Amino acid sequence: MTAREPPKVCLATATTERFMPGTLVLIGSFLRRHPGFAGDIVVVHDSGLPEPLREVLAAAFDGVRFHPVSPELVDRAERVHAALPQRGFTPARFFALEAFRLGGYRKVLFCDSDLLFRAPVDSLFDSPQALLCCGDKAYLEGRPGERARRVRLQVLARRAGAGAPAHRRSGAGGMDVRQPGRPRR
Repeated sequence: MTAREPPKVCLATATTERFMPGTLVLIGSFLRRHPGFAGDIVVVHDSGLPEPLREVLAAAFDGVRFHPVSPELVDRAERVHAALPQRGFTPARFFALEAFRLGGYRKVLFCDSDLLFRAPVDSLFDSPQALLCCGDKAYLEGRPGERARRVRLQVLARRAGAGAPAHRRSGAGGMDVRQPGRPRR
C-alpha cells in the first residue's frame, strides 16, 4: 500500500513591477509563519513583469511558479479602466480573478501583494467553506459611504445565495476548487 499524498494547496498573489516589494514581503512573511508549507506559490503577472524580477522571486523562494494573466482578462480589465477612469481601477486590480483559473489544487489562498503575515493561517486551508474573503484596510476601517456600500453588497450576496458578506476589494481570500458552481441555498 502506498501512502497518500497530502492534498495540494497553493498560496497565490498577483504582482506587477510596482508591487514587487510587497510581493517579496508577502511570500517571505507567509513562509516564516508556515515553515513546513509544502504547497505551491503562484505569482500571477502580466507581460510587464520583467524576467529579471521573476528570476529574483524564483531565487528567493523555492517552488515559485508563474502564471500569466489571460489575454481575455487583460482586455476586459483595460476596457473597465478606460470606461471608469475616475474609479481608480487599474487593470492590475483585476488580476486576482486569475486565481479562479488555477487548477490542480484543493485550496487556493489568494492574498494581495501588500499583505504581511503576523501569525499562521493554517485554518484557512482546512476550512470547509468553498469561498472565504477578507476585506482590506479601507473595507475594515471604512470610508465615507463605505458602510452603506458594504450593507448593499451583503444584501446582494444573501439574495444570490452566497450567505456570507461580500465586498468589492479583497485583501485575502481562500477557495475550495473542488466545489465549482453556484453556492447552495
